[in-house]
Amino acid sequence: MKKLYILLLSLTTTASFSQATDLFFSQYGEGSSNNKFLEIYNGTGQDVDLSNYAFPSVANAPDVPGTHEYWNDFPEGAVVANGDVYVIAHPSASDEITATADHFHQYLSNGDDGYALALGTEEQYSIIDFIGDFNGDPGDGWDVAGVEEATKNHTLTRKSSICQGNPDWDASRGTNEEDSEWIVTEQNDSTGLGSHVAECSSDVSVLITSPANGVTLAAGTVYIDISFSVSNFELGVDGYATLAFQSMDAEGNMVETEMLNNPTSPVTLTITCGLTYQVSVVLYNNDDSTAANDTTIFYAPACVDCPDVGSVIITEILNNADGNDDGKEWFEIYNTSDAAIDLQDWTVTDEGSNAITISESLVIEAGGFLVLGEETDPTLNSGAEVDYAWGTDSNLTLGNGDDEIILSCGGVIIDMVAYDNGDTFPDPNSFSMALSPDAYNSVDNDLGENWGISLQPYGDGENSGTPGTEPQLSMNENQFTNIKLYPNPVVGDYINIEGINSDFQIKVFNVLGKVVLQSANSKTINISNLQSGIYLVELSSDNSFITKKIIIE
Repeated sequence: MKKLYILLLSLTTTASFSQATDLFFSQYGEGSSNNKFLEIYNGTGQDVDLSNYAFPSVANAPDVPGTHEYWNDFPEGAVVANGDVYVIAHPSASDEITATADHFHQYLSNGDDGYALALGTEEQYSIIDFIGDFNGDPGDGWDVAGVEEATKNHTLTRKSSICQGNPDWDASRGTNEEDSEWIVTEQNDSTGLGSHVAECSSDVSVLITSPANGVTLAAGTVYIDISFSVSNFELGVDGYATLAFQSMDAEGNMVETEMLNNPTSPVTLTITCGLTYQVSVVLYNNDDSTAANDTTIFYAPACVDCPDVGSVIITEILNNADGNDDGKEWFEIYNTSDAAIDLQDWTVTDEGSNAITISESLVIEAGGFLVLGEETDPTLNSGAEVDYAWGTDSNLTLGNGDDEIILSCGGVIIDMVAYDNGDTFPDPNSFSMALSPDAYNSVDNDLGENWGISLQPYGDGENSGTPGTEPQLSMNENQFTNIKLYPNPVVGDYINIEGINSDFQIKVFNVLGKVVLQSANSKTINISNLQSGIYLVELSSDNSFITKKIIIE
């Protein structure tokens, strides 16, 4: 089953809320050459030991979306004084920048690298601020305050009205000058580097930072993190807090209410498709009067009407195309049911980070085939007729050795094939792996012994397979039902054929799909020149094929 990666960032402290609740990024620079820096501000009212903090990062894009690639600790003994800043700079930055530096770090952002400010250890931590994110490659950089690619070739300075970090980067960067927490200036602007002033209000406040009010969650979402920030209020001293999590159906009827006392941000909760949710966080003074509150409404994804497990199965895979694989990979699916099925909002994943969601209506007819691949343009994919393209710019790839293809609907796995680099499955190069039609179900297609190599060239002839049709591994039932090859495994120099009475041709293929022996109408095959290993024997007659696996010892 596809692993559901939920990063539960538990807040481990409830610091006294004065001007700032914790440290946060106050300035960022991505200048020419190595003129790069990060500045961190301490407005908490006390000196802060940085041994409990780190600044984890990703380079361009994470291997697992949502998680860091590098855990960057501060030097032992590092402290940032109250009202002061801590500057991290590239060691080859300009003299103006290095003169302010408290810490040198070789790998700072080129504009598309995400950095977080984290509290805790790598095993258990809370993200308290972001510049960029860990969700994927933004291209050359992230837009900030309406400035395109502002994290590249610009300086970002935190507005003085901001008193705390924001783990929601989208909310932090904003869409224009007014709603952004940042001021964007030109490249190599290090004005004010080494100091920061936050002009914060002393008013008590609570703000739900995610999900955004009015948002509809993506298809397949089953958990949601409710993130919120609190200012100038200390739980247990100034009072207490509650979080109300309410769901409503399409008619506005209340379905369920969950109440949490003194919640810690973020709160991970389960949601149900098709419902509307209202979340309220309320701060109460010790006399039970309301100190501050905030409410957001969001919508769970529409429910997907999913068919039975095994109603759609994987029947053919071209994972290792001739030459460069780019644009040429594809796999075929088959509808085993007696009704058409729309695959919109279904997901295709592996057991790692590869994943796509089918974003448009894609109907597979009862008893019909569909082909999913990287490219629909036959001139780019060696001539395969592809019904749906996931695109070469997605992170979905079919591993040449071992990998998984998982078809899921509404979080339920409908079918999965895990091929194994030739241990039981065939492992051809430029030939597809095809499932025997005798095994067209979601149980038998798990077994490598039911898969063979498809030998029919298609398109420009660089690759072989039968995308969108039953494979030529299938046998003519009337002609080939009783065929036997023996002995198997082979311990001598000959293989005997039994059960065929018409003219036929013989081809023997190695595991790479290369023909190593061929003859015609001979019921005894001399294999004395073949090395030990696994081979496929293809018998053909009148354009009908059968393929048998043999082992030569």
